[in-house]
Amino acid sequence: MSILALNEESHNKWVARYAGNYGTYTIKIRLGENNQFENYSCSCPSDYSPCKHIGMILSKIGIKTASITKINSEDNEALIRKLFEGNSKEKFFDFLIEYSKYNPDFIQKIKLDFFTEEKIKNEINLNAIIRIGLESVSSDNDEDDYYYNHDGIELDILDEWKTKAESELEKNNPEAAYLIAKAMLEEYSEWLEYLDSDFMDYISEDYESYPFMILDLILENNNTFDLRVFTYLKEQFEDSKYLYADVFFFDFFGKLAKTEEQEAYYLDLLNNALKKIDSKYKEECILGNLIDFYVQNKQPEKGFELLMANLHIDSFRKNVVEKYMLEDNLSGAKQLIHDKLKTLESNHYKSDWYTYLLQIAELENDTADIRQYSHYFISNRFEKKHYLKYKATFAENQWKEGFLTLEKNYGGDNYFSSSLVELWIEECQWNKILPYFNTKSSIHNLENYSKYFQNQFPKETLELYKKQLNSYAFNNTGRNHYEYIATILQKMKQIEGGTEMANILVANYLIEYKNRPAMKEILNKLK
Repeated sequence: MSILALNEESHNKWVARYAGNYGTYTIKIRLGENNQFENYSCSCPSDYSPCKHIGMILSKIGIKTASITKINSEDNEALIRKLFEGNSKEKFFDFLIEYSKYNPDFIQKIKLDFFTEEKIKNEINLNAIIRIGLESVSSDNDEDDYYYNHDGIELDILDEWKTKAESELEKNNPEAAYLIAKAMLEEYSEWLEYLDSDFMDYISEDYESYPFMILDLILENNNTFDLRVFTYLKEQFEDSKYLYADVFFFDFFGKLAKTEEQEAYYLDLLNNALKKIDSKYKEECILGNLIDFYVQNKQPEKGFELLMANLHIDSFRKNVVEKYMLEDNLSGAKQLIHDKLKTLESNHYKSDWYTYLLQIAELENDTADIRQYSHYFISNRFEKKHYLKYKATFAENQWKEGFLTLEKNYGGDNYFSSSLVELWIEECQWNKILPYFNTKSSIHNLENYSKYFQNQFPKETLELYKKQLNSYAFNNTGRNHYEYIATILQKMKQIEGGTEMANILVANYLIEYKNRPAMKEILNKLK
């Protein structure tokens, strides 16, 4: 297991290849200002986020950037300046152009750093720049790479121009940001329209929102753009390539419609869209826009009529339930909830509605309902907030019945039950917890829960660690496992009497597993 390659493909954007247990992984890391960790991705199948590879690569990046800093010393800069002295501007440009042919990230850096709105308006076709960048994405990528590596297609061209637009806004240059947003919207939509469908699933839907996010930022502090943006979006919306983004267009038309003519256009657009609904999501968005429009234009009764006419949409039903609760119409709220629950077969979809029922029961101070609805949330899985509400409905001399019901629900004969352990911890049932960890637990479970009883029962806790760590060491090999053993030994030292036992275990392992050099290397550091 090792790092096969690590390269800075563009400023602060690093890509690494790592040979792991299950093949070769691709790790991508982006750093922000002052080399602050910004975001990452790794194609390994780990359930943890971030996985261990991220830390390893960050460490290597630190080493590599330190060496780069040495290379980029003042002496080196002076040498470069001397080499270029006396050469013509044309020779310098020829060098840049030739170097750029084989370094696309370098030419993109030039485009970003030397972009100005004047050049875009008069000399440079920004649409063409973004178009070429997007076309290179679809030609450079292989669908199988993404399928097998659990990876996605990152559109760096859009990420970088979005960042550039935000930078222009910080410099109080909304016109430049506006030009970027327009080019991104037009070219990304065009690119999507003709993109091979095999790649679609690997592209984040976030990219669809980028141009609109920029426009939003422009409009926040520049109301002079309102009419321009409305007119521009209206012209663009006639093109079928924007069908994927119609929800974004609707949102902007709703925010920007000021005149009677604009409002009429917006309402007509929404009503026509309702006749062509192709998904529940779009139906909810369009109706939501209509409701918001009526509320903002002092016609709340029309908005409420739309809510009541479309209670099959859960978010609308929830809005009405919350409205009734605020108005103290609790019976009306309960009726809406129970009507919905009748249509649901799976408990998986009921929790939101039971949350409302529990809130109503608390408003009504109905002990029986509080017990019933709080029990719903903890019947199969322990959760402290609802456990406390459930327990509070019992008199002290009656609680044993409620406790035994939960204990029976959580008990599992053939597996470790975290819910059972958490219930016992809350009830201080130490006489049950310690034997349970002795027979049902793994070292990982013990690590998670020992903090609750190790101070009160240090000797018993250390014996549990000893037994389970011995088993873990016997059954697992590999550097990762040895590092985990070292971590557990360090945790044992934090328990009263643990340092002595940890040292004994280290000595035993160094003898018993003398043929494991990696284990010896790691454990010797603990001596």
